[in-house]
Amino acid sequence: MPPVTVKDVVGDKEKKPKVGLPLQDQEILDLLQSLPSDKAGKRWKTVLRFLAAYGLRPVEIQYLSIHADDDRLWCDYIKRSGGGETDPRILKPLHPEWEEEWGLLQQVANGLDLPPFGGGVANAGRRYLTRQQGWKPLEAKGVTMYSFRHGWALRAHQQYGLSARVAARVMGHSVETHNNNYGTWADNDKIDNAFEAAKRYQQRLKG
Repeated sequence: MPPVTVKDVVGDKEKKPKVGLPLQDQEILDLLQSLPSDKAGKRWKTVLRFLAAYGLRPVEIQYLSIHADDDRLWCDYIKRSGGGETDPRILKPLHPEWEEEWGLLQQVANGLDLPPFGGGVANAGRRYLTRQQGWKPLEAKGVTMYSFRHGWALRAHQQYGLSARVAARVMGHSVETHNNNYGTWADNDKIDNAFEAAKRYQQRLKG
C-alpha cells in the first residue's frame, strides 16, 4: 500500500522570501513632516532621509564617507554572510532632488549628528518611531525600518527603469539576492517596458 503522505519523502517546497512592505514617496515625506523638531526628532529625521534617498540598510548610516579621490558619497560597510562579503560602494540618490534639498552630502562632509543607537540602528529606530503618531498607521500596515530600503528598490524599477543588475550593485547585494527579494517588481517593469517598445515599433511601421 502506498503511504498516506509522501511529505517525509519529498520534503517541503522552499518558500520564496517575502518582500518587505515598501514606503511610497508621499508616505516618506508625510512621516518626515510629522516628526517633532526637538534634537531627537532632527537626528532621526536625518537618519530616515539617508535611508530613503540611498536605499541603505539601517546599519549603514554609520559607515558613510566622501572619498577624497572622487568627491563622491560611499558606503564603506562590509556585510559578511555565507555567500561571501560585500564591497564598499558608491551611493546614488533616488530622487536626486532629495539629496540636494536635504543637504545630505554636506552633512556627511561636516560629520553627521546621529542619535544613540543602543541595540542597533534598526531597533533604536523602531523604539523611537513607535512613539510617533505619524508612524503608527504605517507600522499597523507592516512598515519597518527596512521599508525605506524597499521603497528605494521599488522606485528604482517603477520610476527610473533601472535594471536589476544596476539596482543590485547600488544597493550592495547580488543580483540573485535582488531578484529573490524584488524580482516581481523588476519582472513586471520589464514586461511593461517591452510592450511599450512594441507599441512604438508598430507606430513606426504604420508611419
